[in-house]
Amino acid sequence: MSSKQELLQVGVVACDWVTAGSFKENAKRRFSAALDKEMLAIGHDVRLMQYTGKLYEHGFVGSGLQKDKMHFIVRVTGSAADRSLFDIIAY
Repeated sequence: MSSKQELLQVGVVACDWVTAGSFKENAKRRFSAALDKEMLAIGHDVRLMQYTGKLYEHGFVGSGLQKDKMHFIVRVTGSAADRSLFDIIAY
């Protein structure tokens, strides 16, 4: 199979979208580490709402001000969300 092909799983519970945010200082580093295995391509610098960060094929990791505090966010979609869900929420 090529890197773009994936097996179709029928009849299983799976996560298709994950968005997590945190005010903790180490959150951006932790979110990025959780996604390292999923984000094989180099991310592009983008702005998403009030956040600036990196946009990848299956996700986004960034930071921005929320209520005058630095806030960190991660979004992951598709099968990458299912594979990285517990790494993201377990930090």
